Amino acid sequence: MEHAGAIQYRANSLFLEKNATQNQKLARAGLISHETSHMWFGDYVTMKWFDDVWLKEVFAGFMADKIINPSFPEVNHELKFLLSHYPAAYEIDRTSGANPIGQQLENMRDAGALYGNIIYHKAPIVMRHLESLMGAEKLQAGLQEYLKQYAFGDATWDQLIEILNKQTEIDLVKWSNIWVKEAGMPIIKTQLEIEADKIKKATISQSDPAGKNRIWPQQLEFELYYNNPEKNKILDINFNNSITELDQTVNMDNPLMITPNSKGNAYAYFELDEGSKQYLLNNINSFKDPLKRGIAWITLWENMLNLNIDKTQLYQLQLNSLDVETNPLIIGKILSQTGTIYWQFFSKTERLEWAAKSEEKLWSLINGTDDAGLKKNYFDSYQNMALSDEALMKLFSIWEGKTAIKGLELTDNNKTGLAYTLALKIPDQSKVILNKQLDRIKNEDRKDEIRFVMPSLSNVDKERDLFFQSLRSPANREHERWVVTSLNYLNHPLRAEYSIKYLKVSLELLQEIQLTGDIFFPKQWLDAVLGGYQSKKAVAIINKFLQEHPDYPENLKAKILQSADFVFRSQDLVQQK
Repeated sequence: MEHAGAIQYRANSLFLEKNATQNQKLARAGLISHETSHMWFGDYVTMKWFDDVWLKEVFAGFMADKIINPSFPEVNHELKFLLSHYPAAYEIDRTSGANPIGQQLENMRDAGALYGNIIYHKAPIVMRHLESLMGAEKLQAGLQEYLKQYAFGDATWDQLIEILNKQTEIDLVKWSNIWVKEAGMPIIKTQLEIEADKIKKATISQSDPAGKNRIWPQQLEFELYYNNPEKNKILDINFNNSITELDQTVNMDNPLMITPNSKGNAYAYFELDEGSKQYLLNNINSFKDPLKRGIAWITLWENMLNLNIDKTQLYQLQLNSLDVETNPLIIGKILSQTGTIYWQFFSKTERLEWAAKSEEKLWSLINGTDDAGLKKNYFDSYQNMALSDEALMKLFSIWEGKTAIKGLELTDNNKTGLAYTLALKIPDQSKVILNKQLDRIKNEDRKDEIRFVMPSLSNVDKERDLFFQSLRSPANREHERWVVTSLNYLNHPLRAEYSIKYLKVSLELLQEIQLTGDIFFPKQWLDAVLGGYQSKKAVAIINKFLQEHPDYPENLKAKILQSADFVFRSQDLVQQK
């Protein structure tokens, strides 16, 4: 199944730059371990049909974590798991195009559509739930029996569940039906009734956003926060009903905050009550445990996306927190979130209002750390957000080699990316900048990439139009990474008003792209095409396309809805003042 002797890796995933971040090193180790694990899960035992492709992928990832974790003792692996998997899984499950882990497949022609964040990120979370539910030793024994029974053969997920069911009294079939065979996630809320500053009644409830009255059984760690952290109370809850009363909290002191996901294992949209929301916004940086801070940032982000927190308030908190946060994994997440708000949820006016402050903050952070990885992360964000003449001139001087930042080493690839940014943001100089960068590069493959991307950065509208039209030909989409890079620049928010005319054709090409491209290319295409838009016109084009194609393949329709989710959400978020 895993094509023994014919496994190909992307060179840039294995041969890292000198200034590679900790995340990149972890990703490399994870990639090697993942593919090695396929010798057992994928080769030794193969799924019976491709609709269970997720099965080999989840166990390869599950085993990869167990392989690499001891090699990186300095890394908080619980935090790494949280930040690697939960946001990526939520990215799909919060959308109207959410798909289950286990999907139906009628024709192998459509097999590539099964791949995505759900099988690579939600499935590992669900597997951890299973391990917690059964116990590690019982799961291990069940997997050993599964590998022995189906050695050099094939088996389904349901056959594995039959084996695991013998190891526990829990009804794993029922558990699997909701967690593996259903899409989406619950909305979980907590509610307190207070009398004389004591808890009179505490309830926790879950609801189904799809209106199907589904129940997701899972273990919750319900924590009540007080001024003295030693007074905090944690309750382990087996949550398998739509609503549960927490009798053990009666007569406890009124807490400052309550959270049903204290250890970050539960999976849901956790809607914050007003008191807990304000406590988190005011105290997130006081949590000593990095895992709790990571959980808090994800929770705040999801509440912002659901309009329960003001985007500007969150953005200000993110900028302020960068002064005090020390964990590189959390810093990376904060920087990612700020970039999304900046480009996708701020209006053009708001973006310009925040540009100078954001640039000043990031420039200070670049020069205020000796950590090479953090310095590069801050620089990448500065490069991404730079809009003022002052910031762009700083970047231009760095690219020209006239200005150097102590401790920041830019490789040829970094300088090429910087040239692309400058060409986009200083359009009247784009041709000069890109030609000069082309002359600097000696590697012919990298020269070819620059030549390919250059038209997408042209300041001449007709040249960009011709480049986009050229992508209709499969031959011109052969280098998919180059295509995705170019589409990101074509559809960048700074170009959105002009490039929106490409949107309809880009959607029309999707079915052909699925047939002619790599399994990951359709979603990458959609993300690059849709990522720069926040206008009502863009929403109208997407909705009209779906309405005019009522028989469109469900798996591709789902991917459109997934990639368009931020376009839809921006309609409300951009209006926030």
